[in-house]
Amino acid sequence: MIKRNKLILLMLFLCCKTTNTIVYPHCVVGDCKNGIGKFYKYKHMIYEGEFQNGIWHGKGKLMIYSRPEVKCIYEGDFKLGKKEGFGKEICDPDPNPKLNYPYIEYEGYWKSDKWNGYGEVTYRKTGEKFLGYAYNNVLCYYGDCYNGESKMIDSQSNEYQGNMFSGRMHGYGKFIERINDSIYEGEWKGGKEHGKGKKEWTRRPTDNWYEGEWRDGFEHGKGIMTYPNGESSNLFTKTYNYYSYEGDFAFGGRHGKGVFKDKEGNIIAYVKFYQDSFKEAVDYIPNKNSQK
Repeated sequence: MIKRNKLILLMLFLCCKTTNTIVYPHCVVGDCKNGIGKFYKYKHMIYEGEFQNGIWHGKGKLMIYSRPEVKCIYEGDFKLGKKEGFGKEICDPDPNPKLNYPYIEYEGYWKSDKWNGYGEVTYRKTGEKFLGYAYNNVLCYYGDCYNGESKMIDSQSNEYQGNMFSGRMHGYGKFIERINDSIYEGEWKGGKEHGKGKKEWTRRPTDNWYEGEWRDGFEHGKGIMTYPNGESSNLFTKTYNYYSYEGDFAFGGRHGKGVFKDKEGNIIAYVKFYQDSFKEAVDYIPNKNSQK
């Protein structure tokens, strides 16, 4: 039994040595119990700093790698394993050319891993700075961000400028969302697009925008979806190439009656959709509006 255990340990050692892997979690340097050490939590997360009862506590530095060339570094105070106190976080830009993030750094106060308290956000590319008060990863740098006109930025570089009510976007405002690369300007209710507004996307297969009615965050009612690069829909053996659809929408999709239009705004066909599926079309004939 002893020889067998030694053989297993030898095999594990050779495996780890040849593949250059580390068993996680793992303390690699110093005292990771009550002292100062270096600790690998996952393959992409490294902590260096003070420990208390085996937990990050005190001054430290946390490095997170989402890919070999992309990382976020936080340096500052920790409390019971979380960012808490004063600290600074910087994230490297993503090399993906399809993403258009204005990468930021935040320096200020934290609580439970989130921005909380006075702080400053800096756009790394332009050097533009925003100083204000943060709450749950949102920095308010102008006006009343609870009830009133305001400007704010969050930890994902999203920006909002407009009216707030009870801490939510409510009234008229403009929201720039980085993850989906979209811009919405119009009416809000309870933190969702509601009323009339326009939204433009630049990361869909074809860049497009919608202008019209909204309900609870969805395109809903009468509206126009424009496709600057053109769009096509097949119905049986015929293909319709168009630049915009104008008509009925329901819960984020084309639903009901509408028309296809060409680049000059001329009607191509009267169409019908059911849950965003193309169902029916009647080709447009000038002065024959009885087909409508």
